[in-house]
Amino acid sequence: MIVSALLIGLTGTAAAGNDKVEVPADLKPIFEEKADEYGIDEYFLEALAWRESRFKTTASNGNCKGLMEVNVKYYPHDWKDPEQNIDAACRCIMAIINQYDAEDLGDIASYYHGEGKPGYSSYVQDVDRVQRALAEEDGGQ
Repeated sequence: MIVSALLIGLTGTAAAGNDKVEVPADLKPIFEEKADEYGIDEYFLEALAWRESRFKTTASNGNCKGLMEVNVKYYPHDWKDPEQNIDAACRCIMAIINQYDAEDLGDIASYYHGEGKPGYSSYVQDVDRVQRALAEEDGGQ
């Protein structure tokens, strides 16, 4: 895997701080497929989606749209379609990996969010916390 995974699998819900994280059943297979296709840790993708939109496929913040809040200016797609949105996010992550030679998930999350933007530190911490919570629920694998 390009983005190495210490964390494998998922059973459903996980605690992330005071929030309960539950990956919607209809999205789970898409995350699995795209994780396999791009070699990106599934937990990481799910944690980004939770942090970006709380799994809302209709999320919109300026040019950043959909489940993964992908910037449609650079990654045009049908942003309301979860499969296309997750795929666009994976392409963005792969571009980050290739451009910055990044392999650390924290580094990738920081570039995805935009280093130096307001909330940068808490964003990276949230993604890490959710990713770990998802793994712990699955027995700490």
